[in-house]
Amino acid sequence: PRSTPKPSSAASDVYKRQHKSSGHKKKYRMIDFHRNKTNISAIIKRIEYDPFRSANIMLVEYEDKTMSYILAPAGVSVGDKVSSGSQLDIKPGNSMIIGEIPSGTMIHNLEMLPGAGAKLVRSAGSYATIMGQDQDYTLVKLSSGETRKILSNCRATIGQLSNVDNKNKKIGKAGRNRWLGKRPRVRGVAMNCLLYTSPSPRD
Repeated sequence: PRSTPKPSSAASDVYKRQHKSSGHKKKYRMIDFHRNKTNISAIIKRIEYDPFRSANIMLVEYEDKTMSYILAPAGVSVGDKVSSGSQLDIKPGNSMIIGEIPSGTMIHNLEMLPGAGAKLVRSAGSYATIMGQDQDYTLVKLSSGETRKILSNCRATIGQLSNVDNKNKKIGKAGRNRWLGKRPRVRGVAMNCLLYTSPSPRD
């Protein structure tokens, strides 16, 4: 007897990629989220657009002639110097442990664990605020309004992130969303029942 073919998982695969496409061709820029080159200054060579994130990035050259990309805060320009270390000036672009940053300072590029690299506050125009110290922890107010206790030896960068007006941009036409890799979303109730694969109760 002929064996019964196993049901294909193609339907679920189709749903997973239903509203996504490759979009325009892009090259990924390796961003330094650790800022672990301490006690050495770097000069900003240029500020660039990054297709993989909403904030701008900047190319910096360290004193030892190595170069890397880091997130660009608002208020910096080409030729400025930024540093990572201890007991630095409180100015945009400098990276310090949050236990040394005074209360009321705006920060971004915030670590959740020491040395793990920044995980919080990385999108355009975002910032968190240092609220105070509590023993080994620092109270940080995020842009969502949530206040979190984060270990004081975690690192963050001073200032608000660049491209503050990103939230006001108008897409303008459907084609621009296609360039960004976003395909049209069709309501499940408008589909042929054999093509309806969404597990979402919204559809």
